[in-house]
Amino acid sequence: MKNLPVFLVVVLALLVPLSAGAADDAGGSDAEILRFADPAVLEQARKGDAVAQFLISKAFSDVQGDASKSIYWARLATDQGLSMAQAHLGKFYEMGVGVERDYEQAFELFRKAAEQGDPVGALRLAGLYLAGHGVTQDDSKATALFRQAANQNLPAAAHYYADSLVAGRGIAKDEHAAVEWYLKAAELGWLQSPRLLAAFYFDGGIVPRDMIEASKWLQVSFALMGPADAITRDVGNLVWPRLSEAERNEGAARARDYLENHKDAIRLAMQFQ
Repeated sequence: MKNLPVFLVVVLALLVPLSAGAADDAGGSDAEILRFADPAVLEQARKGDAVAQFLISKAFSDVQGDASKSIYWARLATDQGLSMAQAHLGKFYEMGVGVERDYEQAFELFRKAAEQGDPVGALRLAGLYLAGHGVTQDDSKATALFRQAANQNLPAAAHYYADSLVAGRGIAKDEHAAVEWYLKAAELGWLQSPRLLAAFYFDGGIVPRDMIEASKWLQVSFALMGPADAITRDVGNLVWPRLSEAERNEGAARARDYLENHKDAIRLAMQFQ
């Protein structure tokens, strides 16, 4: 190359692709990724497999707490149209983590994911419609999207759809249906539903009064949310003094059964808290 004109040498240098090592720096070195990823996943990701790229992106954000490297891998998978990656990348723009907050960009990513049937995309898009972030505020669209995600057994969506039914927000008010959705959300492990169920069973206005069920859900809520949670504490101050010893004990037994039988669901639901 020494006999070529200088300007041609420069042009050719610009055309040479980056080395694998340099291209990988933004997304972490192989050694770094292999601390938490299976070698087969990394190999597939390097070859362009979108699902493998998404898994590495999630690990960087959820395990390593590294937003920039998570965004790098999420973009690669998003560029291939993977809905899970679109929803994941959209959260960074919605929250302004690792990138400048951009609700409009978040909206587009969530919309694309939701249109492919992704429940997380639908849930996050509903939140934007509810708040009017990056889009005109629309309760009806928010509630419809909560229902879409709830029908796919996303615990947070089931709870928020129940909230819409209680308030009549973007849908006809239906408290009986709301209780059923709060129960579904609790069965799916959502931490915020038990405290409301305790209040409903204690009040007896929407469902028949059942002090043992009120006791159960109250004790589940204390176990999951802790006494520092204001709503749980307020419901506890209302319900606990009115329970008999037998109701407290039976409620405790049912609470233990629930917590044991739903521990995996609770663990998975916590990622959406």
